[in-house]
Amino acid sequence: MARERVGKQEPSFEVVSGEPVDFTDGEEALELAPAYGLRPDPWQARHVRYALSRRAGGLVAFKRVAQSVPRQNGKNGEIEIIQLHKMIVQGRRILHTAHEVKTARKAFMRLASYFENPGQYPDLAAMVRMIRKANGQEAILLHKPSCSAPVGGGCSCKPNEGGSIEFSARSKGAARGFTVDDLFCDEAQELTDEQLEALLPTMAAAPSGDPQQYFYGTPPSVDSVAEVFPRIHKGAHADKPPVGMFWQEWSIPQDMDPETARQDWVDLAYETNPALGIRIGLDTVAMEQSVMSGVGFSRERLGQWLTVKASSYWESGEWEAASDPTSQIREDSPLAFGVERSSNKSVTHIAVAGFREDGLPHVEIVASRQGSDWVRKWFADRVEDYEGMQVVINRSSPADVLRMDLEEIEGVTVYRAAFPEERRWTERFLTLVEEAAQSQGGARRGLAHLPQPVLDMAVAGMKLNYSHGGAPGVDRKNSATDATPLVASIIALGFLLEFGESVAVRSVYEDDSYSIVVL
Repeated sequence: MARERVGKQEPSFEVVSGEPVDFTDGEEALELAPAYGLRPDPWQARHVRYALSRRAGGLVAFKRVAQSVPRQNGKNGEIEIIQLHKMIVQGRRILHTAHEVKTARKAFMRLASYFENPGQYPDLAAMVRMIRKANGQEAILLHKPSCSAPVGGGCSCKPNEGGSIEFSARSKGAARGFTVDDLFCDEAQELTDEQLEALLPTMAAAPSGDPQQYFYGTPPSVDSVAEVFPRIHKGAHADKPPVGMFWQEWSIPQDMDPETARQDWVDLAYETNPALGIRIGLDTVAMEQSVMSGVGFSRERLGQWLTVKASSYWESGEWEAASDPTSQIREDSPLAFGVERSSNKSVTHIAVAGFREDGLPHVEIVASRQGSDWVRKWFADRVEDYEGMQVVINRSSPADVLRMDLEEIEGVTVYRAAFPEERRWTERFLTLVEEAAQSQGGARRGLAHLPQPVLDMAVAGMKLNYSHGGAPGVDRKNSATDATPLVASIIALGFLLEFGESVAVRSVYEDDSYSIVVL
């Protein structure tokens, strides 16, 4: 009888940037797993073996472990095998984070089920010092291995002597007060720099002295505000990946046409879904293929990462030439903050434009978050530091609904840009990028921007239209990626260059053809 076809167990791309010499911990974890009903597939077993490996001297071989695999393939199984071993054998302290409360809670409930079943798993139940179930405070705390005190009392262990795991949904301040050895970031495709900056200090004083980071997710969507996972992915694909990285990825090539991939999907699905034929049925994937767009299916089921290169408009590296990782605005520069909101109103971006010490205009994204409820507070918290803030909003943008809230903040001035202004500013922005490219090898000209994935991605998918008299504008509807960060940058820079040192600029009358400005 022919064996049923299963997904490819080897990753499409893998980076082993370390020196693993001791796989004892991983082998031990894999031997332990079946006792708790966890029977890893070959791909999961390889991940566990390498994630827990050590280098000469006994320290972990990989400080950063990351994996990108399409959904429902079974990453939670390998995470549980690793976490159980770290807790019950190594006595390490773990923080497990997720983008959503329900995801963090689900992970807690699954892991807690092993420790709350004395009939099936008496050895694990006997190790429990405390299980906290209060929403937002979920945790499993264990006795140290030598402690035999009864559950619920008589234990003299210090809190950091036994293994533990705490669960948290990610936010700016959610991880304050934690001190851990291992940080697990599930749903890493939603992880922002701001969230990671709040999480990493939890490992600064790791009890083991040998902290380790884990990132698990799928390629982010085009309107995602994620910054961390794309940067890890980019580092893995660099000529010289960061030392101490273990990266695995199941994906179709970045430059493959998504619609073609969706049509020729069967073999590609087996190549990129290791659990296909095991936990995922081919009929389920066929249903997804029949209803999803080419881009959506290629990302969600075939693991495709968007290629962030020069856009279809800039084919010769002009945007990259304007990038300067050291660029910054001088302290006394006038500033303009552009606010834009995506067409589906799911994400809001804030860009800032100012002048550098050499007089060159600089633009960058300073905030990108889901929704828009946070925008007013963001400006209110900073207005005193800047002694007033000039905000620019496109009058025809979904962000225009924020205008009245922002105008109520003392020290914030809002300018509503008219349609012709956005077109004029877009043309100037394009010209400045090209000037930056032409100045390579000599004094910098044009403009400078930071290398930011959220902005680079917007530029990568940029399309322009030339309606209304031929002036170019960013085509929000037909751009391949979310153009919102780019538009925010354009209007911030356009206002800065047009009004320069002027302050308290406000639009008093506008229509589709002109605006009257009072200084």
